[in-house]
Amino acid sequence: MTMKKKLITGTAIVTMLIGGAALACDGSGKGGHHRGGHMKEVISQLPEAKQELFREQMESQREAFKGKRDQMKTLHGELKAIVTAETFDKSAFLAKHKEIDALKSQSKAARHASFADLLAQLTPEERKIVADGMKKRGKRGKHDKHGDAAE
Repeated sequence: MTMKKKLITGTAIVTMLIGGAALACDGSGKGGHHRGGHMKEVISQLPEAKQELFREQMESQREAFKGKRDQMKTLHGELKAIVTAETFDKSAFLAKHKEIDALKSQSKAARHASFADLLAQLTPEERKIVADGMKKRGKRGKHDKHGDAAE
C-alpha cells in the first residue's frame, strides 16, 4: 500500500470513529442515556411550578427538533458514504461537514433561545439557583475553547 493510500485510509477510519461518536451522543456530549442529568438536579431546587415549566418547555423543544435529529442522522450517513467511497472526494467531505455544522448551530441557537425564554420567567432568586448550578457544572471539567478550565 502506498503512503497516500495509507493516509487516506487512516483519515477515513478516524472520521468514521468521530462520526460514530457524534451519532451516539444526544448533543450533550454524554450519550443518549444521560439526558439532562445535571440540569435536572439544578431544576429540582426550584419551586414545583417552575420545575414543571422547565419540563414542559424541554419536552416541547425535544419534539420540535425530532426532525432535526433525524436529519442529522441522515447527514452522518451521507458523510460515511463519502468517506467510504472508492475515491475520496475532499470537497464533498468538507461540504457535508458544513451542512452538519450549520444544523448543529441552528439547534444550539434554538436551545439557547428556549433557555432564555425560561430564564425570563424566573425570579432573580430562582435565576441565581440556576446560575450557581451552571457554575458548579463548569467546575466539573468543562473547558473553554482555549483549553482553560472554566471558572
